[in-house]
Amino acid sequence: KTLSTPTNTDKWTYNTWLKRSETGDASAIFNMLSDASNDNSIFFQDNDTIRMYNHTSGSVNAELITNRVFRDISAWYMFTIIFDSGNSTAGNRWRLFVNGVEETSFSSDVQPSQNTDSHNLNGNTLNIGVINDSYDFFNGYYAQSCFIDGQALTPDSFSEFDEDSGILKPIDVSGLTFGTNGFLLDYEDSAN
Repeated sequence: KTLSTPTNTDKWTYNTWLKRSETGDASAIFNMLSDASNDNSIFFQDNDTIRMYNHTSGSVNAELITNRVFRDISAWYMFTIIFDSGNSTAGNRWRLFVNGVEETSFSSDVQPSQNTDSHNLNGNTLNIGVINDSYDFFNGYYAQSCFIDGQALTPDSFSEFDEDSGILKPIDVSGLTFGTNGFLLDYEDSAN
């Protein structure tokens, strides 16, 4: 998607459900970029950890790399990624939730400086399942992907625990405010 003028360059949420088909290979979850030196990327590394970074003018100014590995190819994962660089609490500016639980153990934990712009910018490209339109293609399945421009939403905006089974499940998100660059992809047909 080619982005237009954002609701907020310092605040967004991306939520998606995905299931991997292979491990041990770098594969993209989400990417926003203007060029190779300026992008936000979230992807599985070839060691099956997750790396998230904000890259500006050739330098990484925010980065999270999980200690946890993600190797269960039979499981669906729900990922909630929050970029909120305007937050006064440094540890809440770049956050990752997996299946509704916040990841807190990282081999690299570099939070963005307050009010650092992300790459949710007019004319930039937003990619799902690929980096820079050309590499680290995701091999697997996606379900209900939401991008919320201008809000930092927690996982309970997108999911709930089933009262009978206790299993996390998606909820109807059509009533959310998506913002200028926001969207909902439900993947029900070729138009969506």
